[in-house]
Amino acid sequence: MNTFDSHSWYIIFNKENRPGQTLRVVDGNGAVGMGTFLTDGTENWQIYYQQQRWYIRTLAKELGQQTWVEYQLGLTKESSTVPKMLKRDGSLGQQWTFTEVDDGNGGLLYKISNGLSGNKTCLSLPASNGTPGMQTSSGGALWDLQVNPGAGTPEHENFYRDVVDLEVPSTPSATPPPTTSSSTTFSTSQTSSTSSTSTSSSTTETPPRTSAANISSVTISPGGMAGIAIGIVSFVLVAALGVYFYLSRRKSKKAAAHNTKATTELDGSSQTVDPHVFKPVEIGSAPMIHIAQERQYQELRYEM
Repeated sequence: MNTFDSHSWYIIFNKENRPGQTLRVVDGNGAVGMGTFLTDGTENWQIYYQQQRWYIRTLAKELGQQTWVEYQLGLTKESSTVPKMLKRDGSLGQQWTFTEVDDGNGGLLYKISNGLSGNKTCLSLPASNGTPGMQTSSGGALWDLQVNPGAGTPEHENFYRDVVDLEVPSTPSATPPPTTSSSTTFSTSQTSSTSSTSTSSSTTETPPRTSAANISSVTISPGGMAGIAIGIVSFVLVAALGVYFYLSRRKSKKAAAHNTKATTELDGSSQTVDPHVFKPVEIGSAPMIHIAQERQYQELRYEM
């Protein structure tokens, strides 16, 4: 909500020092000072509102050849303590803030600060002689703004024009809270298949926890990669040897089964024999007949 009416003229008193005097333009160069109340129009001020900022403009038109319509009260970087009338623009030095202070009687007083110095200083008035200026002390820093109905209202259209190229105060960069993160990546390859597993986690805490999550990064070194490769090759060789011995043993068993034949004894019973081993056959107390006789070879052989 706007504190002041831009369609009114205000007289600015200092509540603590020189209460019978008001803030005004004192010369044709735009200097400001204090003067006797209700002396002339230079003590009348417009408090103009634009985008949460206030601009202080004057009715003064009797001093020098300036019309002051295009001017505002402000500070410059070269003169950052003594305000004066400046050509109107949107710089921080021409932006003002009015902070309300309870006067103890149900009324309001104001501390007036400037955008160039922020809240570090306020417009203050020395107790005796001297001009208003920006001070860090709180003495003489309370101002009373009263509407002057006798001055009418600001009539020139320039009094209601917004400033252009409005400068925005820079915001100090905040220190980011501590961030703890961990990241682990593993990669394994075998023949034509590749599998990878990656896990990552990121947490933000204030204050940071003391845990394994404080590890900022875990990576596999070239030596570690070489070790993994050697392990993979060794595994492949062991697997190949296992398959080779398994197939060799299976082949041997098949060959042994193929070379073993079943024979029929003379009494009608069967017996499995190796064809390369000549095993005699005995029938009761009869002489042993060589296996050649069984196969009807011409030679007969008797064994006692």
